[in-house]
Amino acid sequence: MATTPYKQLEQEWQRLHAFSGALSLLRWDAAVMMPRGSSDVRGEQLAAIETEQHALLTSPKVSRLLERAKAGAGELDDWQQANLREMSRQRDHAIATPISLITRLARATSLARCAGPRPGKSRTSPSSRLISKRCCTWCATAPRCWDRRWASRPTTR
Repeated sequence: MATTPYKQLEQEWQRLHAFSGALSLLRWDAAVMMPRGSSDVRGEQLAAIETEQHALLTSPKVSRLLERAKAGAGELDDWQQANLREMSRQRDHAIATPISLITRLARATSLARCAGPRPGKSRTSPSSRLISKRCCTWCATAPRCWDRRWASRPTTR
């Protein structure tokens, strides 16, 4: 018996879910266990997985499966039709997001998270301001983000 396009999409989304689980584990490790100075390596790891996740989500295979599943949507129950709409939304969002932005954002957020405030430290220490400014610059949103995040905060807690 041939697998329906919807069932094939479910299999692709299981792979996407596995990527999301790996990303969550890496982010947790960065927040809890990872030693200082490892943010560049972790940023590269996150960027590599997010790039693969994006490639899978924007692949022509997924687009073809979505179109075929939409054509046969009458055979799907309400839950599956809602899943199909969500799959389409996720794919459309991924297509609209350039891969270069995903890569830069993964690296920048890894750096910012690893350099975040530690217990007993000022939230706006010079080093955290510098890293946040660098993070925002990488993401090409420096003026808006810099002003919003740091202009009105006090320098000590």
